[in-house]
Amino acid sequence: MGWRTVVISNPCRLSLKNRSLFVEPYSGESASLPLSDISALILESREAILTAALLSAIADEGIALFSCDASHIPNGVFVPFASHSRHTKAAKIQRDWSEPFKKRAWQKIIKSKITNQSFVLSHIGNLEASKRLKNLATKTLSDDETNTEAQAAKIYWAALFRDFRRGGIEEDVRNSALNYGYAIIRGIIARSIAGAGLIGAFGLHHDSELNAFNLADDLIEPFRPFVDIRVWNMYERTGIDVRHGLGRDDKLDILGVFEDRALVGGCLESIPNACEKVAVSLVSASVAKSHTALRLPEFSKG
Repeated sequence: MGWRTVVISNPCRLSLKNRSLFVEPYSGESASLPLSDISALILESREAILTAALLSAIADEGIALFSCDASHIPNGVFVPFASHSRHTKAAKIQRDWSEPFKKRAWQKIIKSKITNQSFVLSHIGNLEASKRLKNLATKTLSDDETNTEAQAAKIYWAALFRDFRRGGIEEDVRNSALNYGYAIIRGIIARSIAGAGLIGAFGLHHDSELNAFNLADDLIEPFRPFVDIRVWNMYERTGIDVRHGLGRDDKLDILGVFEDRALVGGCLESIPNACEKVAVSLVSASVAKSHTALRLPEFSKG
């Protein structure tokens, strides 16, 4: 898998040339990059044109291709098909998920999310709130019946950011930065799910008939704190004014999450590789009919 994230901000034509992405801007010099080096391609410009040959090659390479809305926040992702045999196997596996398996898997996901949130608070020096979250994580029940996720969120956001409300005013760049980071991770997970042969619409907990990415919305939860800590480092640690829009430099900082590392199954992996390992482990857990085989990301203590 590639490791570079390419952001297309200006009007241009994108085509395939010698298994490389060939970029022809409407003004300026052309450039190329081997597709094998690319992990994600983000189309911020509304005037970028792609050829069908490039689109097909992007699918072959398993590159995550993102479209963006008028605010330059990712609003869609192009996910390639897995092989026919993989999809057939996955459909049977996901069809056979039992309710106890799904509920136990969701319990593990939420426990992992809260544990990672606890690490973030410990990292920034809020040891008291971190301890409260660590205690809450141990109380997470099957299917999170007591909604420890919401209890943890109330503690977490109040401890992480000053004068902040998640999903609050648009002028707070921290909300925009979080949304941007989550959208990127969601797309990478969606690609990993397809690559593992799983069907994204069939979730463990999320089950909206209108959502083609229910499973990605399940698996993203323990990854969110990796975005959160990066956003904290960008704004809280520096103490800069947060009443502004999300700029190009902000986005580039957030995209640095691709270079961050997570522990999955005892191995330190880049975030894109960690997403792949989580998806593959879900297949293994499904075959074994045991949620304990599901591997989820952790922060490295080193």
